[in-house]
Amino acid sequence: MALVSLALLLVNDHVLKIRAPGVVSGKLSDVGILVVGPLLLQGLWECAMAAAHRPWEPSRRALAVAVAVTGAAFTLEKTLPAATQTYQVLWGSLRWPLDALGALLQHGVAPRWAPVAAVTDPTDLWTLPALALCAVVHQGRCGGGTGAVTIALQDAGDG
Repeated sequence: MALVSLALLLVNDHVLKIRAPGVVSGKLSDVGILVVGPLLLQGLWECAMAAAHRPWEPSRRALAVAVAVTGAAFTLEKTLPAATQTYQVLWGSLRWPLDALGALLQHGVAPRWAPVAAVTDPTDLWTLPALALCAVVHQGRCGGGTGAVTIALQDAGDG
């Protein structure tokens, strides 16, 4: 699921948005972000715990927090112009080193830094159910078996 979502996100952003820009390609990106985002956050958390030599295991609590943080950030970015601008700058800064390396390898010249393109669009919020799909599919990795998302959310309050 994660690899399919990541592939969808990459193909959509680097092929479909260029060749067939529109509502569908925009929503596909949103779904990809909502599935991959929590997994990226959970992975960063697990790496941080391992680097700090702290015991950890995949947890439903970490997944629930990652889903909640992703949903909140997505909602803010899609509804508040200031949050959209912050997203453009932050994501442009995170992306630039990879874009620069790719351009250097292909053309020998690094591009100038630029913010990413993003639009404040509250209609994108209808893609938020992709977060539930992410939580349901990946909670099995966290010892959640086939339980519902509510179990992961309840565990978040259990400490």
